[in-house]
This record gives sequence, C-alpha cells and structure tokens, in this order.
Amino acid sequence: MSNFSSLYFGIGVLVIVVYAWPQFNKPSFQTEATLPRTVDPLRYLFLKSSYARARFTYVAISILLYFVLVSAGPPLAPIVNVKYDPATWPLLISLVLVGVMPNLKWLTAIEEFVRRTVHAWFLVPEGVLGTIAVLEDTNYEPSQDQLEAVTNPALRSKVCKELRLPVSTLQYRWARASMLMTSLQQMRAPLRRTAFDPFELDFEEIRTSYRALKQQIEQFQNGSVVDTEGEDTLIQQIDKLLKRIYAYISWGVRYQADTEHDVDDILTELGFRIPPTGGLRLFDIVALPVVLVLAIITAFWVVFQFYFQWGPPAEAEKILWAFSAGITGAVMYGIGVRIALKQRSTQIDQGRWLEGSATCLFPIALRAGLVAWAVIAVTSILTDMIYQPDRVTGSVTALIQAIEGSAGDVGQLLFFTRPNHFGRAVDHRWRNAQRWARDNGGEKHRWRTDKTENPGRGSFGGRVGLWCSGLANPAK
Repeated sequence: MSNFSSLYFGIGVLVIVVYAWPQFNKPSFQTEATLPRTVDPLRYLFLKSSYARARFTYVAISILLYFVLVSAGPPLAPIVNVKYDPATWPLLISLVLVGVMPNLKWLTAIEEFVRRTVHAWFLVPEGVLGTIAVLEDTNYEPSQDQLEAVTNPALRSKVCKELRLPVSTLQYRWARASMLMTSLQQMRAPLRRTAFDPFELDFEEIRTSYRALKQQIEQFQNGSVVDTEGEDTLIQQIDKLLKRIYAYISWGVRYQADTEHDVDDILTELGFRIPPTGGLRLFDIVALPVVLVLAIITAFWVVFQFYFQWGPPAEAEKILWAFSAGITGAVMYGIGVRIALKQRSTQIDQGRWLEGSATCLFPIALRAGLVAWAVIAVTSILTDMIYQPDRVTGSVTALIQAIEGSAGDVGQLLFFTRPNHFGRAVDHRWRNAQRWARDNGGEKHRWRTDKTENPGRGSFGGRVGLWCSGLANPAK
C-alpha cells in the first residue's frame, strides 16, 4: 500500500482530475446534428441539475480506474514498455492514462466506454433525441396566450384554421412552423430567454432558413410562378426546418429544467400535447435500494469481523474488505434489478408478458444470474490485484501478450482456468472460509463441538472451510 502514501500518488490523482474534467465534454456519439453551435455543446444536452452529477461520476470512475492500475503495481510495467523508477509508478500510470506518455488502445477503449456509459446513463444524447421525436409525433395546440403572440388578427385566424387541417398537409406544417417561430422570437412564458441565449447562432441559422422558405411558400400559394420543385419538396424542407426548431427548443427547455417532468410541463404549456409518462426513471427506482444494500452488507461484515476477530488483522483492512463486499452486493443487486425491470418492460411492449409465467421469467433470471456471476468473478480478480498483485499482473501481462500474438508461455494464462479460481469466482468468500478454518478454528470458538487432531474440523468455520476446499480444489 506504499504507492498510495507517496507524493506521486497525490500528483497522479491531480493529473487524472485535470484531464478528466474537460475530457467529459467530448461527445461519445456521432449525432452531431443534435449539438448546438456553442463552446461547450455537450453541456446543453443535459438537464440543468444532472450535468454536474454526471461530470463528477465520470471523474470518480476515472480515479477508480487509476486506483486499480496503481494497486496492480510495477509488475504491469512490461505492458507499458517504459523505463521508470519504481517509486514513481503512480505518477507514471497517470501520465499513461492521460496520453502524455505512450498510451495503449485498450486503455483508450476503456475510457471511451466509461464516458459513453456515463453520457447514456444521464440520457445524452437520448434525452434530446427523445424530446425531438416526441415533438415530431405529438399534436400541437397552442393556447390562447400563445396565439396572442401573432399580432395580426387576420394572420392569427389563418394560423388557427390551418392548424386544424390534417397534419400531412403543407398548410398545417407551415402554420405549425410559423407559430413556433413567432413564439420563439417573442420568448414568452414558459420559456426563459436566458436558457436560450447560448444558442443564438443556431437560432440565427433557423431564422435565415425560415425567411428563405417563407418566400417559396408564398410564391407557391399565390401561384405567381411555375412550381418546379413540387409540393412534396416543400414539405420535406418544412420538415427539415421543424426538426431544427425542435432541437433548438429541446436544448433550451432541457437547460432550464431540473427533471424530465419539468420538461414535459414546459412543452405542455408551449402547446404540445405530451403523452403521460411514468414519472420515475429506472435510476430513481434502483438507486436508493442499491445504496441501502451497500450500507447493510458493509455494516454486517464490519460487525462480524470485529466481533469474531475474523478476517485481515489490521482494522483498516477489515473495513476495506467489508466495503468491497458491500460494493459487490450492491452492484449485483442493482444490475440484477435493472435487467429484470428492463426485460419485463420489453416483454410488455412486445405483448409477451404473462404474470408468473416461467417462460417469461426464465430468460430474466438466467441473464441476471450470469451477470451476478460475472460481478463476483471481476471483484475476485480485483481483490487479488490488491492483496496478491504479482500473480494477477503476471497473468494479465500473459493474456495481453497472447492477444497480441506474442505470448511465450501459455501456461501463465492458467490463472483464469485453474479450478480454485473458478471456485472463487462462484463464491469469492470460500478462500476466506478456508483461512478462517486454518487460523481461527481452535478452542476460542465457543461452538466447537468435535475435538480432533485437526483444530478446525470441529468448528463451524472449519467445516465450511473443508467443504469449500473440497469444491475449489477437487482431488485428482
């Protein structure tokens, strides 16, 4: 643990934070049409209250990745392929992560995956794309206050009449675009001008397109020139303009709103007939139970270890082990619940869901179980990276070399296939039960009932340890 107490580790954390803070604003998707033309466009695709939380989440995960690589220790140096002083390992790995020193494709892929996942978790760009899709599909019935923005009574009457036509007609679509442009130019409630100020350049482009299209529409309706493009071409141009208007509205509305419910309320006041939603996101449902699971499991193992004098000898290591167990349980629970709810929602949408049906429940249980096993396997490896880094880093080095086609000793890869490691992946506490049986199975345990030559055989821990030993290390 000396790497974490050195000055270089503190400098490395600072390097990671300075790098990750602006890196978060780099788009992780290709839909550039949804981005406004401003200095930090990604900022305006988040809800007002979620941007800071998303950014801190990304920075925290980046620091956690840095912590894991530092825990692995200098044996990972052959992968980096750079000469270094062992004392400066924490600083070296931070420079590799930020790309100052030669970076690796798999590290870059991990960073991109983390950034894309955090963006998607906070509905970027799905939130804007979803809002645009809703505005395209929903009915538009502006209120009387919105209609008052059209000062010309004759024009107001014409707009009201055309908004009652079928939505597929040219007149309806142009009346819809004209009404929205009038509302945006005057920026009446519920819209806030300050929320739309960052998108001034985008609105100027929309206004220019609107004026050019307005002349074509007037010429088409007056019949003063021969129609060379046709009504379908004009409809396509109006739809393109409307989509840009919807994107502009979604940027400003989401920038001034704190929740998705606030977004729906603002759009409803603007005249869009937004369909009712459930009100709670999946994150809102799962987050609190996950935190409670983390707290309960951590508290249980802290009390258990201190009361029975079990586990690592140092108090700090006991707490760290209990916290890692809590994180494992919370991640397993959270992912399992998320899979169950998402799969159930998908089956309901497809009309296949039947309450209590084994056919519906089995795929959900299978997927959740496999994910739970994967979580245990990953946490087992991460635990070894802290307590037994030499064995893990050697195996990781061999694996990467094998992938690159330069592995010299395939036997080093057996770390991933040895029976005792597979057994630990099935239950990562077996190893601790064996240690308990070996070290603490003597007379001091009150429930020892069988005094034999093996001091751990009579205790509860001894029986569990011997059972686990037989499963994790089967006789040849």
